[in-house]
Amino acid sequence: MSRMSKVRMDSTAGKIIIAVFMILGLFFMGIGITTLNNNKALERRCTYKTEATVVRNVENVRKRNGRRIVSYAPVYAYSYGGRDYEKESGYTFTPKQFEEGETVELYLDPDDPGIYYVPEERGPDFFGTMMLIGGSAMFIVSLLLILIGRSERKRAEAPDPYFDESEE
Repeated sequence: MSRMSKVRMDSTAGKIIIAVFMILGLFFMGIGITTLNNNKALERRCTYKTEATVVRNVENVRKRNGRRIVSYAPVYAYSYGGRDYEKESGYTFTPKQFEEGETVELYLDPDDPGIYYVPEERGPDFFGTMMLIGGSAMFIVSLLLILIGRSERKRAEAPDPYFDESEE
């Protein structure tokens, strides 16, 4: 193993790597918590349950590494208060999550019926949960690295019990 391939945890580079890892962990935890809180706030706000029909799926095409990736955003049609609404989901799915003509459960805000959520669109909760778990893991690993580094430093600074300086 070359001298350059190992970064010591108590070196400046090691401390920077651990700090970046810890900050990224906190950042991902914040995204997860914010996402989950926003989802819960939307659930508290959207209290009126109704049915919506998927009228079409909007195709979203993007290229990644030269490959064509297609995802689909369902468009929901529903009625409330004598008015008809047609709203495109803010979430896309690969493959299609819903087929045209399919009926789904939809919760809307009675004060602003254009604001809604569809419980079957579980992507946001999954995303928030994964960000929270991943960020927590990164943060815990960085704390463990700090503790290991401190332990190694203390061991290195401790006198060797088998070496007697008076015998020299």
